[in-house]
This record gives sequence, C-alpha cells and structure tokens, in this order.
Amino acid sequence: MGTPEHKLVQYVRTRWNSTFYMINRLIEQRWPVTATLSDPSITHKAKCYLDLKPDQWSLLEELSTALKPFECATVFMSGQEYITVSSLPPLVKGLLKSTEGAASIQLQ
Repeated sequence: MGTPEHKLVQYVRTRWNSTFYMINRLIEQRWPVTATLSDPSITHKAKCYLDLKPDQWSLLEELSTALKPFECATVFMSGQEYITVSSLPPLVKGLLKSTEGAASIQLQ
C-alpha cells in the first residue's frame, strides 16, 4: 500500500498531545485501517458501522489542522533548555491568530 508500518496511537487522558498524535496516526494509516475494518474475516458484518465515512475522515483532517498550533505550543513550552515564560505572550497571540484564521475560514 505504500503506507509506513506504524502502530496506532492511543489517547492518554493525562497527555493532551496524545489526541493530536492519535488523529494524525489514524489519518496516516487510513487505508490499512479501512482495509482491515472492511475485511469480513476480521470484522463481523454486524460491526460494519466501524468504518469511517468520508466526511468523518475530512473532520479528522480539519481537527488535525486545528490542533497543530497547540501541539507546537505545548512542545515548545515543555522545553527545559531555554526560558519559556517570557515566550508566553507571543505564543498566546500566535494561538489566538491561528484560531481566528480557522474561525474565519469556517464562516466563509
């Protein structure tokens, strides 16, 4: 399939970025996951609702795009080799800009 072999990432309640990483890995592994869920020897007919619809995949891609700036901010603020507190005001301003940009796209 040309898709790298990676395990899916599981959500971890105490790690905010795990949601972002889980969504990105699911998007990366879309075709193997779809093939597995479509295989009747693995997934019973009664469980056909497990397949994600195209609009659900699109929603995951939009979520990934929306969460990316927050993941970058979280990773940056987790740094131990540099001062992070002084970076907080421009970081918040950047996050606000990124969410405003996403909101204006949604309104159009």
